[in-house]
Amino acid sequence: MLQEKEKQQLNEQLKNYSDRLRIPGMAIMAHQDGEKVYEYYYGFRDEKEELLVNGDTVFGVASITKSFAALAIMQLQDAGKLSVLDPVQKWLPHFALPNDGASDKVTIHHLMTHTAGLPGMYAVHLARLQSILDDPDGSYLFAGDHILHKDPISTVDDMVEIMKNTEVSLLGQPGEMFNYSNEAYALLQTIIEEASGEDFLTYMDKHVFEPLQMNRSTFLQAKLEEMDNVTEIFAYDKTPERKVFHSPSWWDVGEIYTNGSLKASVSDLMNYVDMYVGNGKFQGKTILSKDSVEQMTTPHVITPNDVEYGYGFIIGEVGGYKTFGHGGGIKGVSSFMLAVPEKKLSIVVLINIAEAPAENMALQVMRQLLKLEKEKNDLPTIDVSKEQLETYCGKYRSQEGQEVHAEINEEGQLQLLVGVSTIPLRPVADHEFLTQDNKKITFIVENGKVKAIFRGLRYIEKE
Repeated sequence: MLQEKEKQQLNEQLKNYSDRLRIPGMAIMAHQDGEKVYEYYYGFRDEKEELLVNGDTVFGVASITKSFAALAIMQLQDAGKLSVLDPVQKWLPHFALPNDGASDKVTIHHLMTHTAGLPGMYAVHLARLQSILDDPDGSYLFAGDHILHKDPISTVDDMVEIMKNTEVSLLGQPGEMFNYSNEAYALLQTIIEEASGEDFLTYMDKHVFEPLQMNRSTFLQAKLEEMDNVTEIFAYDKTPERKVFHSPSWWDVGEIYTNGSLKASVSDLMNYVDMYVGNGKFQGKTILSKDSVEQMTTPHVITPNDVEYGYGFIIGEVGGYKTFGHGGGIKGVSSFMLAVPEKKLSIVVLINIAEAPAENMALQVMRQLLKLEKEKNDLPTIDVSKEQLETYCGKYRSQEGQEVHAEINEEGQLQLLVGVSTIPLRPVADHEFLTQDNKKITFIVENGKVKAIFRGLRYIEKE
C-alpha cells in the first residue's frame, strides 16, 4: 500500500510523462485483493467542454478485446460444448487458409495462440474499411493505402472468403510460427456463436458483462453514442513534432467484434482483471474454472523475440513476479491491462490517443506499488561486421500494413525507421538486437538469407 507521499510522487511522475507525450486523457486504476489501492486521472475526455476523465469514462480498449474472446471459448470448454483442440472446420466448415494450405489441421488452440500459420493480412481491415472511408481523417491516419480502393466487408463469413482467396504464403504448418493475427481472433466469434447457440453480443452480455457487473462496456458503436461520459478521441499527426489533434470518428470492424471492438471504463475492466487474479471468481461467483484460468495464463508458445503467449494474454516476469496482460492500439486508443497473481494485483491503463506507452505506465505503477527497482538489461553488446549488418538492411512489409525499414546510420549502427520514428538497435546475439527500451528485435534467417524481421508480436517479411 502506498503512503500519501508516495502516491503524490507517482502522480507527479505520471503527470510529467503524460505532459511530455501530450496525452489528451488517461485513466489508471489498480486493485489489490479486489480493493482499490491507486487511481490516477489525467487530462480531458472532452477538451473543448473541459470535461475531465474519471473512473466511469468509457474508452476504447482495442486488442484487450482478444482476451474476452478467449474467455468465452474457455467458458464453453468448461461447459463441455467445445474443446480448444477441435479443428476450426468442425465449427466453420467453409474455413480455409490461403491456397488451402493445411486448413483441416488448424485448431481453436492455433487461433488463440496466433500459430495458424497466417501472415499479416488485410481481411480484418476490409471490415474496418467503411468506418475509415467515412472518417475525414481516415486516409491520413490509416497505414494501408493498398486497401482503400477495395470493397468493404462486414461479417466473419465475408472475411473467410477474403482470406481463402488472398494470394499470400503461409508462414508454416499450424503450430510452427507465431504471428499476431486479427483474423485468427475474428474467427473465434463464429465458433463462440455456433458452440453456444447464441449470437456473440448476447453471449457476452449474459456470461461476462452481467456477472462481472460491467455496466459501462459495449461492443457497439450505436450504443456508445447513447452513453454519457464517453471520451472523445485524438491522434498524433505525422510530423516529427507529433502534434495532437482532435479526430472524433471511431473505427469499428463491421459486425466483427472479437479482435478489438470493445469499449469500457477503467472501473469495468478492473472487475474483469480481478476475476483472473481471483482464479476465475468474482464476488464469490465462478465465471471461469481455475483450470481454465491457468490454461489462459500459461505460455503455449514463445515468439522468435522471446515473448511468451497464452490464450489472449502475454505472459512475463517483472521483479521476480509472474505477470500476464495484454495491450491494444488503434485510432484513438492505447490500452494495457496487467495482473500479478502472486500479489493479487490488477492494473488497467486507458488512453484516448493511439501510440501512447500504456504498458510503460502500467509497469511504472506496478513497480511503485510493489517497491521494485527498474530492471536493467545486462545483455552485453556483441560485435557484428558491417557486411553482416548490411544483410539486414532493406524494407519489410506485410499485407496488414506493417512497414519497417532497416538501415545503417552514420555511426555504423543498425537502426529501424518506423513512420517518423528512428529506432537504434544494439546487437546482443546472432540476428538479435535490443531497442533503447529493451524490446528485442529478431531477424528471421533461412539458408543464410534474411527472410523477415520479428518486431513486437509480428512477423514482417523482407521485400
